[in-house]
This record gives sequence, C-alpha cells and structure tokens, in this order.
Amino acid sequence: MLSEIFADIPSDFAFYAAAVPAVILLGMTKTLFGGGFGALIVPLLALVTSPIQAAAIQLPLLAVMDIFAVRAYWGKWDRRALLLMLPGIPIGLAAGALTFSILDADGVRFVLGVITLGFALNYWRHRWLGNRTGGDRLSRTAVGGLAAMAAYSSFVAHAGSPPAQMAMLREGLGKTAFVATLVAFFAATNYAKLGVYAGLGLFTLPNLATSAVLAPLIPLGLWLGLVLHDRIPQEPFFKALYAFLILIGGKLVWDGAVLWWG
Repeated sequence: MLSEIFADIPSDFAFYAAAVPAVILLGMTKTLFGGGFGALIVPLLALVTSPIQAAAIQLPLLAVMDIFAVRAYWGKWDRRALLLMLPGIPIGLAAGALTFSILDADGVRFVLGVITLGFALNYWRHRWLGNRTGGDRLSRTAVGGLAAMAAYSSFVAHAGSPPAQMAMLREGLGKTAFVATLVAFFAATNYAKLGVYAGLGLFTLPNLATSAVLAPLIPLGLWLGLVLHDRIPQEPFFKALYAFLILIGGKLVWDGAVLWWG
C-alpha cells in the first residue's frame, strides 16, 4: 500500500528542483525575519505541475508552521481587530473553492499569476511610497472585505498578506499585536482551508505523501534561518525574492493566458 502511494508522487527532477529550494526558503524566512513566505511555493510549483496540486501539497506544510507561530504569539493579538477579520474567511474561501471548481488548471494558473504579481508589486509599492498608516479606522465592512480578499488569495495562492495587512494598518496596533493578529488570522484561515480542500478532494494520498516527503525540509529551513539571522541583510534578500516572484507571476500570467484563451 505505501509503495503504491509513494509510487504516485512526483518523481521528475523539475518538480523537486522547484520544490526543495522553495520549502527551505519558506522556513528560512520564518526564522530569518519573523515572517514566512507562503507566496513562494505555489507559483514555483505551478511552473512544473498543476497549480491546484501545488496548493494542496503546500497547505499541510503551512498548517504545521502555524502551530509554532500561534504558540509564539499566543494571546498577543488584538481581539477586536481579529474579530473584525474572521467573518471574511468563509466568504473568501467560498470564492476560492468556486474558482477551483469552475476553472481548469490553465485558468487557475492565470489567476495565480495575477495574485503573485499583485503580491510582489505591493512590496515595491510600499518601498516607493512607504507604509501609510495614518487615517481613521476602516469601517467594519471594509475590514471584512479586505479579510475576504486575503482569504481568497490565501486559498488560491497562499498569498493573502497584502489585503490582510491593509486591513490592519489603520487599526493603530503595536508591532507585536499587529504580527500576532495576522498570525492568528492566517492560522484560522489555513485550518479552515484544510476542510475545504478535503471537501474538494484535493488531499489525495499522493499529494499528502508529497507533503510528507517535503516536510523534513521545513526544520532545515528554520535552522538555516537561525544560523544566518545575523549574517544576511533583510532588504537585499527580500528584494531578490520579490523580483523573482514578479518573473514567476509574469510567466504564469502569460502561460495561463496563452493556454486558457488560446
């Protein structure tokens, strides 16, 4: 039985050439700079496999990392802000499930490329314009809408940070409360996604076996991040990753558009 399951997992060089560095970098960014880089794995794997399969393989890995992140920030989140965000989760997940249900792999690849480009360009927008945190708090509806967008982006690409951060920036939270609230929100989102992914039949035994094969790379990445924490400057590292994401996102948009509408 086990031999049959592991016989069906991806075995080509291109898949692991993309997956291995992506998973290691995911763990590294968590301990290097206090934030994971969930938007990295799915776009990379979508170049060599179905984007839906890529998302299903990554989700268990994120769920494991969430355990450690929530434990580190337990009780430090802002209760009011979190309660404003949580109702957006089922809306975003429902839209994500609809996307996976009605689009083929090429359509999802196009959507994934657009989200990836938006994720990367949002970083450069902050670099050029700066974080604008002033102004009044957003309305409950606006926060809920941004939370739904975050949950949708998280469902499709595990890249929900930009809209979630926009929702939180006006709340006037301290750094720890800001990060803790986002950690709690995305943990809730990821664990809710587990149920929806399972309902869509995405957790096939080969996909779960692939997650299990890649899982040992997470502690390796976390360890490397700790070792390199004081040796790698943050800005050049992130600039390189986000520039890389722009290239990947552009290719996914191009490939998806050509194949989907071609």
